[in-house]
Amino acid sequence: MASVCFIFPNSSQKLEASFTDDLTIRSVKQDLLAKHWPQGQISREKIDGLRFFCMGKELQDNQKLKDYSPPSPDVPIPIHVHIIKTSIEKPESHSDAKWCCSCQIF
Repeated sequence: MASVCFIFPNSSQKLEASFTDDLTIRSVKQDLLAKHWPQGQISREKIDGLRFFCMGKELQDNQKLKDYSPPSPDVPIPIHVHIIKTSIEKPESHSDAKWCCSCQIF
């Protein structure tokens, strides 16, 4: 088992969880979103993806937790969570009713 401490951006919020060593980082991300997502963070529906960083390195989705060792055996693996938000804003188009264009020739 691997103990992990997730550190979230722009907050003092941390979350500790345990996973089997042979889980891939992709599976850990999916599990975090599905089962462990903390209250007070951006809603899951507004998330396009997650990026994990540990001790200055980005964790690759295809690697396993056992490929990353904690700084000390007594300390959980610190993982900084970077949230990629879904872009829900539509760009303005000329066909919108709000669009207005005017020209003046002097």
